[in-house]
Parts: sequence; C-alpha cells; structure tokens
Amino acid sequence: MRFFLSLMVLLCWCLPTIALSLTPGNNAQDVQLDTIAGEPSDVPEAPPPDSEKIALPGLEDFVDGAVGALMEANDVPGVTISIVHDGKVALAKGYGYADVAFEKPVDPDKTLFRIGSISKTFTWTAVMQLVEEGKLDLDTDVNEYLTQFQIPATFDEPITMRHIMSHTTGFEDLFQRHFVPDQEKNVLPLAVFLERSMPARFKAPGGFHGYSNWATALAGLIVANQSNTEFSTYVERQIFNPLGMGHSTFREPIPSNIRDGLSAGFRKVDGAYIDIGFEYVSDAPAGAMSSTATDMAKFMLAHLNDGKYKGARILTPETARKMRKPLYQPNKAIPATLHGFFEKRYNGRFSYGHVGAMPAFVSEMALMPAEGGGIFVSTNSRAGFSVIGPLFREFFDRYYPHPSDIAESKVPTAVAPRNDGVETAVSYAGTYRILRRPVTTFEAGFYSLLSDAKVMSMAPGELNLTLPFDKTRRMIASQNNVFRDVNNPDVAISFHEMGKGEIKLVTGSDYGDFEKIGFLESGETHRYVLGIGVVVMLGTVFGGIWAFPKWLAMNGGEKVARAVQFIAVAVNLAFICLLYLTVPTSTYEINFTRGLPNMELLLSVPLVATIFGVIAAVMVVPAWINGYWSWLGRIRYTVVAVVLLVFAWSLNYLNLLGPWYV
Repeated sequence: MRFFLSLMVLLCWCLPTIALSLTPGNNAQDVQLDTIAGEPSDVPEAPPPDSEKIALPGLEDFVDGAVGALMEANDVPGVTISIVHDGKVALAKGYGYADVAFEKPVDPDKTLFRIGSISKTFTWTAVMQLVEEGKLDLDTDVNEYLTQFQIPATFDEPITMRHIMSHTTGFEDLFQRHFVPDQEKNVLPLAVFLERSMPARFKAPGGFHGYSNWATALAGLIVANQSNTEFSTYVERQIFNPLGMGHSTFREPIPSNIRDGLSAGFRKVDGAYIDIGFEYVSDAPAGAMSSTATDMAKFMLAHLNDGKYKGARILTPETARKMRKPLYQPNKAIPATLHGFFEKRYNGRFSYGHVGAMPAFVSEMALMPAEGGGIFVSTNSRAGFSVIGPLFREFFDRYYPHPSDIAESKVPTAVAPRNDGVETAVSYAGTYRILRRPVTTFEAGFYSLLSDAKVMSMAPGELNLTLPFDKTRRMIASQNNVFRDVNNPDVAISFHEMGKGEIKLVTGSDYGDFEKIGFLESGETHRYVLGIGVVVMLGTVFGGIWAFPKWLAMNGGEKVARAVQFIAVAVNLAFICLLYLTVPTSTYEINFTRGLPNMELLLSVPLVATIFGVIAAVMVVPAWINGYWSWLGRIRYTVVAVVLLVFAWSLNYLNLLGPWYV
C-alpha cells in the first residue's frame, strides 16, 4: 500500500491538477449549455469604454479574509496576489512569509515566486511577436527552424508551431531525470537538454491534446534561433523591459540584483516549515520564470489592453486578440486550447490563462477580457492547491457571478438531460487513459497503474466520471456526445469517435485528452494482477521455507522444479521491495525528476525472475507426467507457474521488465 501511495505522490507532482482545471465554479444554473458569455469567437476586442463596468466593492477586505482563512486552514506560509480591473491594478498584496525562519513578509512588489508553467504564456507571447515580424509561421515544419538537431519524421505530417501551441504534437511526456537538476552545474544549455531528452512521437500531430513541457521548451529554442538571441535575453528585451517588469526573470540562478527578493519554497515536516532549496528547471521556457505579483499585473494588463501597457506595446491589437482564439477545440461546448493559453469557464463567463506548479510553488492566472479583469495568485507551498482553487471560486462567485444570477433567474437543482445523449451514455462507458503520459520508459507503468479515468453508465443519459485524483462527478447529457456536471454546468466533457474503434474523451482542461482502453490495458487490471501475484508468491515463499526439510528429501527432478520456482518467486518479491525503496515516498527527499538511482540494474532483476519462471512453467509438464508430489502439490505448482508468467506479462506491459525502459 505504501508503494502505491508513493507512486501517487509522484503523479500528483508530475500532472497538472485536476482540482484547479475542473472546478471553476460550484453553482448549478439553468444556462444555455452550448454557449458561454464572451466565448472565444465572441470576445470583444477590448471592453467598450462606455460599457457597464462590474464594480469590485470591498475587494481588499474580501481578499484579506478569504486568503487568511485558506492559508490557516491549509498551512500555507506565503501567498502573493494581484488583481487588475478596468485598466488598473485593483489590488497587489502579499500574505504570510517569504522566509519563515526570519519572518520575512511577502512583498507584492519585490518578493519573487516561481510561477511554474505560467512561464509558458511568456514563451507564447514571444512566439507571436516573431510571427508578427514574419520570422515564424505557425504552419511551417518546425525542423526548418532547428539547426541543432531534427525531430524524426515518425509520421507523415510534420510538427508545426500550431501543434506546439495547442499541445497536439503527439509527443509522449517524460519527467524522470530531465527537468529538475539538483544544482546549477547540472543545468544543461537549452539545445543540449532538448536533444538529450527528446521524447518519442506516439500519436500523429493534431488529433489529440497532450500537454508537453518539452515541446514548449522547443518553442523557446526556436524563439532563440529565429531572433539570434538567448531565450532569457529575448524575453527581457522584448517583454520584461518594455512593461517595466524589473523583478522578473527566466535566469537560473536568480540575478544578483533581485535575488534577495526570492521566496523560499516550503514543505512541512514534523510541524516545521522546511525550505527545499532553489528548484532549477532545465526546460526553462516551459517553467523557469520567477516573478512578483506586481510584475504579473503589468503582463495581465498588457494582454487585456490588446498588447499595450502604459505606452509600451508588446503585441499588435490583432495579435493580442488572436491569442484568445481557439487552436484546438473539438467541441464548442468544451473549453478550448487557445494560442498557448487555456480557456476556462467561471460562472458561464469566458476567461483565459494558465496554471503553474513546481515542487514547492503553485500559481494560477486568469484573464477576463469581456470584463476587463484579471487575477494572479501564487503560493510558496504545494498545499497552495487548496488555497487557489477555493479562492478563485469565491472571487468569481462574488465579483463575476453567472449573468443569470444578476437577473435573479430561477436556479434549478440539476441540468435536464437531452434525449439524444441517452444511448451514447452506454457506449462510452469504460476506462480511459490520459494522452499526456510517458510511453517508452518505465514511467509509463506508474501512469498506467494510477492515472486512468473511469466512465460508468448510470441512469439513461447519465454518466459517473472519475478522473485521476478527482472526485466522482455525476454527468448529464446536454447534447449528443456532451455531458455536464449536474452540480456545475461550467464543467463538461465530450466523446469523439476517431475511427478504427478509437474513442477519445475531451475534458476541456489543460490536463489533456483521454483515449479509451481495453480491459487488459486497464491500470485496475494490472493492480489486481500484481496484488494477487504478490500474495501468491508470499505464500509460496513461506510455504517453501516451512517445507524445506521435505524439499531436501525429494528426488532430483522434484527438487530442481521446486528450487527453480522458489528462485523465480523470491527474485520477483525482491524486485518489488527494491522498487519500493528506489521510488521516493516524497518527491522532495529524492526528486523523481532528477533521476532514480540504478534503474537499469533494478529493471534487470525481474528478467532473472522471468527466466526462472519460464523454466518453472516448462517443468509443469514433467511434473504431471512423472507424478511429482501429490496431485494437490502439482496443482499448486501449476498455479504458481501461471501466476509467474502473468506477473511477467504485467511487468512487461508496465515497462518494468528490462533495462531498455530507462
């Protein structure tokens, strides 16, 4: 059990949180289910000057109370927040400590937080700047922009910047040993890192959404190549400096002139906050940025004001508006992937932004162009997930309620199902696996075991949906192939038949699409196989030890058969124990992304067990022919032999059988 808990910790770090992605609001509403206020195709170019503004009365008191309560309840040491509205900074404030030991308070102007994947929005802004200049084309094979290496032509269709910005490249997503080196000297130059850590292409581009840090970092390299400038320098010259973001950087370590402002990153051990140290990031354009709440307010205002902030323009109005438009949206009922940003729907309103997560920092940014508002929140602890999600919901419910709330319309208790979704509810039931996942390495086994989604058909037109690390949701058919959370219509899923029996599940979050898998592929199936296998093998070991005197008295064939099987069982159990000791119970003690030690040797161990297991299976034949032991003894031997073979099959499926999976 502790081993599986360890794997869950790893996946919780590696995967963007479902909680932030799929819980934007919490009120059931009688809404037009296929439209949304200010959806991408209808977003105003900028809030009309004479439009009715949404006021933010009592903002500071509200935020003080909400943040303070959430920090105390979830034991978060520090939070920084900025809110913009109507072209101005409505609030920029810090809460708690940037350094607990010295009781150094968070300063919204000077305290830098690691913003994780929100860094990507700066990379996409840089990409679109070069598109404006004619130095990049969204539909050109990106190999034309690469001089250091080339992406293999695994599929006929090349990868383009459009695929990268929409996370539809078809790359597997890897974490182990690449992304978070333990010290500065191990941070590789961007091009070297990308070439050494290139993931496999396992899907043709354009068909599936699968979030990719590596591909985003590749976009940063292309920015550097096409501008003849180091990526971090380019962003400083073209974004930070024009906007006056003097306390923001992609550089690692933090430049000396602002280093004193960097917040520590904390976790709590035995009741005390522990600084886990600076988190170096090799794929810098995808997640290395550090910034302050005030600087992030300037960036939000620039995007909301069509690329301009206080006389400084970083994008043309046409480009700024284009970045709010969909690049990937299989169904208009589902939030879209925009030009690098992600659409999110709060209370029936369109917003766009990004979530960021690192081992000790959690952040989120959301922009509402129709309302002229934006919010950025960052925390210096992973417990910040439990602060940001509720804070965003409270903020939107208070200041940006559903338009029907403003009109005081009747609120029903559920969304009524549509008849054309009734039959499809049955056909879509099954197990689904995330497309953002490793495929060729041993990491794939962890994902296969723990990251599947379950869809169960309930009443006519109704499904139960359970996503990884999320609660089970009751989903009602709102149109053909589209289902909505009965308690929160902002949350929807859709199903799409891809041909050749393939079905994909689209969640509308930055987490990615899922594809339907069969019974033998299901993580639940393999958990049962491994669990039953371990129980049977433990029984075999204890039984073998107890019967050791009898074994000594057996004849040659009987003795060899028992010995071979005992060795196979013992080696398999040793492998499980070693795997438990190798895989960290906390991503902070032994960071999974820095590389697990001796994995090649470790994954060779079950090969030995498999060889002995095959020999034991072969010896089932002479055991029955020659009448080894009693008939009950032969049955036990045969059952254990079958268990060994099935156990080896499962390990191989999970990429845990052989050093070539490292």
